[in-house]
Amino acid sequence: MQSARDSGKATLSGMVGLVRDQPKNLNTTPPAPTGAKPEQPSNRAPRPGFLLSMPVFHHGRPRANPAERGAALRGWVYMPVRAQDLIDNLPTQVRRPRATISVRSPVMTRP
Repeated sequence: MQSARDSGKATLSGMVGLVRDQPKNLNTTPPAPTGAKPEQPSNRAPRPGFLLSMPVFHHGRPRANPAERGAALRGWVYMPVRAQDLIDNLPTQVRRPRATISVRSPVMTRP
């Protein structure tokens, strides 16, 4: 998200585990009566994916450089992307048996 804020553009994260996107049981049961214990969280592993993050800036504030964009930051708009859904929905021309798809994150160097 820091690179999105500094550039002022939408940016993809590296691979993350989407913990809020757990598969749901399609066999639904009637709602619990009032006062019943809430359903316990699932112990399933997070789904692999990444986030598309876009900074939202205060209108009218200067944003010419990273420091100004940081000062003008109002919040974020983000969209989780499930890696498997992305691959499953690629056009068939890309999903040929010999096609290789990789998601890479740029290497960050430290000063």
